[in-house]
Amino acid sequence: MLPINPILAAAAANMAIGMFWYSEYAFGPLWKKLKKEGSSEYKDLYQRLTIQAVASIMVASALYMAIMTFQKTQMTYAHEAFTQFYSLLVTDKENTTELIESIKTSCFIWLGFVFSGALSCFAWSNQMNLQILVIKTVGTLVQFLVTAAVLSALA
Repeated sequence: MLPINPILAAAAANMAIGMFWYSEYAFGPLWKKLKKEGSSEYKDLYQRLTIQAVASIMVASALYMAIMTFQKTQMTYAHEAFTQFYSLLVTDKENTTELIESIKTSCFIWLGFVFSGALSCFAWSNQMNLQILVIKTVGTLVQFLVTAAVLSALA
């Protein structure tokens, strides 16, 4: 059974980063300019926030399971392979913290699934806008990193 408190805290962190990322303080004005749309994002705001909350809980749960699978189980070969892939972050494996391992796992998930999927959408989109791709994917990476940090601190 999954512990719910770390997952809910990580989901809240995920939502907070996403809300800040697209706010007026970060990339919100640029995002609106690039999308060339009106203020339709506030239509059905509560429905959109509910969907985002469900998505954030799903992301936090998936990251929790991935971190637990690769760090807490006896899958030493898979754990070693993923750790070596992101060995840029640390050089001494004996002194690697749980936070660094969680961040590396999140980076692998982001690179393997989120970024590759976004690149595929970018390649087949009618409007191939590199700025939109960068804002979306880097925002998701930051959300993953913060979610992993919260999970490693509370789990």
